[in-house]
Amino acid sequence: MGNDGHAPRMPVPQRCRQLGARLRADDGAAAVEYMIIAPVVLALLFLAIQIAEYSYARSIALTAAQQGVDAGRAYTGGPGGAFEAASDFVDQAAGSSLSDANVRVNAGPEQVTVTVTGMSPSLVPWIPGWNVSQTATGPVERFTR
Repeated sequence: MGNDGHAPRMPVPQRCRQLGARLRADDGAAAVEYMIIAPVVLALLFLAIQIAEYSYARSIALTAAQQGVDAGRAYTGGPGGAFEAASDFVDQAAGSSLSDANVRVNAGPEQVTVTVTGMSPSLVPWIPGWNVSQTATGPVERFTR
């Protein structure tokens, strides 16, 4: 202990050498940490984009089904109008976001149901996209007395 009750201080150059030695001991640690974390972050990013693509494909399929139901509910629409409206919407809006789209119409005297199915795109070439299926149903307009 020194005269003032504190431990004696090292000279500045010696402290710098010790600090430098400690820093050199960590050489490459950041690269190893990056190699561990980067693939995980990239995988999470690709998963988030894949989920967004699937959600967008579902949205297109649901909107097409609703367009078909709206056309099929009309007094003069019928099943042909429902099919045409849903198919036209898929052709215009889907692009590559909903592939292999298929429209099915089930129309009865009181209600019409339109189902649109397809595949969402995949970011990874060897993994297929996810199946998408959305259905909309509504009552058929009719005259009542």
